Amino acid sequence: MIWLLIFIPIVIGIIAVAKTYDDIAYWSKIQNGSGKTGAEIAEMILCNEHVLGIKIEEATWLIGDHYDPILRKLQLTEATYRGKSIVAMANAAHECGHAIQDSRNYTPIKLRAFIARTTHYGSYTLPFLIVLCIIFSTYQILAIVGFCFFLIVCANLFTLPVEFDASCRANLALHKLNLYTSTDERAGTSIILKAAAFTYVSTFITAITKDLQNKESGIPAVLKPAASILKRAIDKNKNK
Repeated sequence: MIWLLIFIPIVIGIIAVAKTYDDIAYWSKIQNGSGKTGAEIAEMILCNEHVLGIKIEEATWLIGDHYDPILRKLQLTEATYRGKSIVAMANAAHECGHAIQDSRNYTPIKLRAFIARTTHYGSYTLPFLIVLCIIFSTYQILAIVGFCFFLIVCANLFTLPVEFDASCRANLALHKLNLYTSTDERAGTSIILKAAAFTYVSTFITAITKDLQNKESGIPAVLKPAASILKRAIDKNKNK
């Protein structure tokens, strides 16, 4: 029963990730009709929506695009910031959607920021619990691991309405600027905007799945040092 709490969300996440990546791979090869970069489109949207004081920057260290409501920064990956594809346009517009939410005092985005911080710390705690479960093989720890994982995934799923709202705002903003040059471009952008709403969840599940599927030792890769220290401590106690 406990393992179902872990693997059912993973299976759902893998399906969502696969579909999302297929769409992104296809539309990333097609240039948007305006010929503008994601950064230029983001600037146009923010200006047209009268969202002021937002800094647009290229963040090469990120694996995904992000709007920081505290620093009031639109942090775009190189592919989005410099790219001219439909994916770059959609991703930039989606993050602008979050900036618009923030400027309009959209309450759920405030809650989303709190949940994001909570799950961020929770995702670091969870692997350590997994290591303890592997070492001590106790049902109690296993139950805690399953419950924590379930809560973290649910918390991520809770943010989906905020993500979909951001995509709707992005779609409307692009329409106001007449940046859609064809029905195919509109359809492609709509697909990517929907995919962007799932990215927040799929990125988390992908990271957890990659750790759980480490083939060498069965121990999450990021926790091998911690596991090694714990194992040495146990061996030392046995030898006393």
